[in-house]
Amino acid sequence: MRPIHLTMSAFGPYAKRTELDFDRLGRSGLYLITGDTGAGKTSIFDAIAYALFGEPSGENRKAGMLRSKYADPDTQTYVILVFDYAGKQYEIRRSPKYERRKQRGSGMTTENAKAEMRFPDGRVLADAREVDRAVVELLGLNRDQYTQIAMIAQGDFLKLLLASTEDRKRIFQKLFRTQNYSRLQEDLKSQAAGLRQDSERASLSIRQYIAGISCEADSVHSFEVGQAKAGILPTADVLDLLGKLAADDETVLSELTKQSDALDRTISAVESRLELAKQQQRIRSSLAGSRKALADAGPRLEEAQLAKEAAEARRPEIDDWKDQAAKLKAALPSYSELESKRSTCERLNRSLLQRRDDIARKGELLERSRTELAARKNALEGLRSADTDLLTLKRQKSELDQSMEEIRELEDALREVQLLEGRLERLQEDYRMKSRSALDLKARYDAMHKAYLDEQAGILAQTLQDGMPCPVCGSTSHPSPAVASEAAPSKEALASAKDRAEKADQTAAQASEAAGSLNAQIAEKKDSALKRAWKFAPVSEYAGVSPLLRERKAELSAQFSELKKKLTAAEEQVQIKRRLEESIPQLEKALAADAEELSDLDKQQTAEQTARKAILERITELTAGLRFASKAEAERTITALQQKTSAAENQIRLTGAAHADWDKRIAEFRASIAEAEKALEGAEDLDPTQDGIRLQELRPQKTELGLKLRGASTRLDTNVRILDEIRKKAEDAARIEKRLTWVKSLSDTANGTLSGKDKIMLEAYIQAAYFDRILARANVRLMVMSDGQYELKRRIEADNRQSQSGLDLDVIDHYNGTERSVRTLSGGESFKASLSLALGLSEEIRSSAGGIRLDTMFVDEGFGSLDEDSLRQAIRALTGLTEGNRLVGIISHVSELKERIEKQIVVTKQKTGGSTAVIL
Repeated sequence: MRPIHLTMSAFGPYAKRTELDFDRLGRSGLYLITGDTGAGKTSIFDAIAYALFGEPSGENRKAGMLRSKYADPDTQTYVILVFDYAGKQYEIRRSPKYERRKQRGSGMTTENAKAEMRFPDGRVLADAREVDRAVVELLGLNRDQYTQIAMIAQGDFLKLLLASTEDRKRIFQKLFRTQNYSRLQEDLKSQAAGLRQDSERASLSIRQYIAGISCEADSVHSFEVGQAKAGILPTADVLDLLGKLAADDETVLSELTKQSDALDRTISAVESRLELAKQQQRIRSSLAGSRKALADAGPRLEEAQLAKEAAEARRPEIDDWKDQAAKLKAALPSYSELESKRSTCERLNRSLLQRRDDIARKGELLERSRTELAARKNALEGLRSADTDLLTLKRQKSELDQSMEEIRELEDALREVQLLEGRLERLQEDYRMKSRSALDLKARYDAMHKAYLDEQAGILAQTLQDGMPCPVCGSTSHPSPAVASEAAPSKEALASAKDRAEKADQTAAQASEAAGSLNAQIAEKKDSALKRAWKFAPVSEYAGVSPLLRERKAELSAQFSELKKKLTAAEEQVQIKRRLEESIPQLEKALAADAEELSDLDKQQTAEQTARKAILERITELTAGLRFASKAEAERTITALQQKTSAAENQIRLTGAAHADWDKRIAEFRASIAEAEKALEGAEDLDPTQDGIRLQELRPQKTELGLKLRGASTRLDTNVRILDEIRKKAEDAARIEKRLTWVKSLSDTANGTLSGKDKIMLEAYIQAAYFDRILARANVRLMVMSDGQYELKRRIEADNRQSQSGLDLDVIDHYNGTERSVRTLSGGESFKASLSLALGLSEEIRSSAGGIRLDTMFVDEGFGSLDEDSLRQAIRALTGLTEGNRLVGIISHVSELKERIEKQIVVTKQKTGGSTAVIL
């Protein structure tokens, strides 16, 4: 992934729209992001990370904190990132949730977060979750992996270097997803603990069952039972003991059962004789009672016969009452019809009164509705042009918006010119200083050259030797050689002065070229601004553009204010028109319904009047043919006749039933006497007293024998059940103990708790493999940055066998052959080691992610602690990262980096608030 173009609006410290064209930085090499402290250098990283993943790069910054506090309330907050991946361009636009000024009315409203991603084929995603998913699928990395690989954030260098084994374990767990190994460790530990508890529970259960063994105190096995309950006997011996106890109890139970059966037969015979004696006594008592009852029943039968005959004599009177009641019942429907007709007539009277009121009220409502409809139609006619007027005003507002936006853009261009002019002044001053220095060095060289020429003879004389020819006259004799002046320069000094003068002249020429190029750029931008200003009014000079913009902006603001009032009024008129267009058809429909309802009321009134007349005629006809004034009076007469008839008939039934009952009783008394006399013929004389005494003697014996039986049976059942349970629990305990042995061994191995072994867990062992690969990659960088002095090494053994180990870190000092903790490194050495480790981690994650393409990397701060030589080595190592078309961005305010790295993004704080960023 390589950023191509980044746009930030009201984002972080960038209050206005800020654009960075990363293509100007090239496709490889180092570039520097520099500027004032707190100006917003890291915010550029945040913007890229936010565009891709919806979250900034740092842990302390959240998406809801990204709205610029310096931005105008009307300025939108968003980030647009255009980037290249595998030779194809993608574009993402994101905006966070923030508060903005309402477009209508006063106050603020919430702008929800949005995201949009455009693909090379023109396809567009507009859902934030779909965009997040698409970015991860495209890059092959999530946000955490990306920030670890491509964005080494400020303050994160030393975290991994100085972390403990536990801290590194948590970091690697997140990066390399080793949680499954940790879960396996915990699962094995949990299984071992659970099996240990199961084993203890099985042993406890066996002891509890042994405690429940039942045995008589005089049993030959009571001593062994005591040993079992005390835990002395092995489980196998306890099982044998329970078998013996069960066999003894079965023998005792069989003998007791035989004794109990014999005693039951004896008791049953005695109880049978007692029951027979009681039965004979009941029969004799019943015979005496039946004879007395038969003697008393004769007179009662005669009385019942007389009462029955008197009741039967009233039957003719009963028939007359029934005939009268039948005639009255036949007339009851006429009474019901009469009452119904009267009720219907009263209801019609009330309905006719209500109908008259409804007709009058509906007529008044109909008249008011016709008046209201006419008024609404007149109002609608006056608003026919409301939509056209609103469209005209909206077009005018759109034109004003366009003009205002063009003015803002032109103002931004003027501010950019102002910034460039300030930079031009610095470049011009730099040129003047370098030009003066070049002139001074040129003048010094010229003076030295003249002195050199003037003293040429003296200089040559210094090289003359007797017998050797003079390079001027050829004489081999030199009687009076010239003497060189003390101020004459040497040839080497003259050459050095010439070199300094030429270099100074070249530097001045470069400064002149830079100032001239920027001056031409400013002139071009001024000319462009002047041409754009002509759209608003003729202006001859650049200086007149800014006053013209202020004047035009004030005019547009006034027009905006007036137009806003007109728009509000026009929108209200359109809303009124819409309501009228909706309400008039509704009112017309309601008016037609009311008219139809009034017609229906008239028809209903006529029908009810006709029905009322017919009912009155029928009421008169019914009244003439009825005996009583009302149905209730007729029903009361019928009820009275029915009650007299029922009472007389009931008396007939009662007297007849009484006579039949006494006749039946007499027959039953006679049959009972005959049956008792027959039962007592030849009956044996029995002595219930003697049998009762015998039964009282036998029952305690039965109770005692029953207690012994229940005791033997309970012991047998208990011991047999305990025998079965102990046998099952013993099998369970053996199986659990076998599984516990190998699960505990696995758990101790995976959790690093084996006695006498290094305390390294399975997850840490896996992470150590990753750590070794990270260190191999890191040491390639560290050896370069430390000039071959330092090499990182994972500590194999812990300081003691009680601590977890495997991820501790040492450093090898190749200068003195020592090996020590990384915590002993100095500040600058720690930074180099940290940066190397961070780069190694980045490369390992990228490698383990598989097939990802990252053509850009960012490193944030940390170079201030390095000396000149270390800084050079660090830059050399970072330059190595740029091989293969990779671009590496460094955030720093270190002045040496500004001199060493030509490509730069300069971030500047503005006095009015906010920041700007430009690419040099």
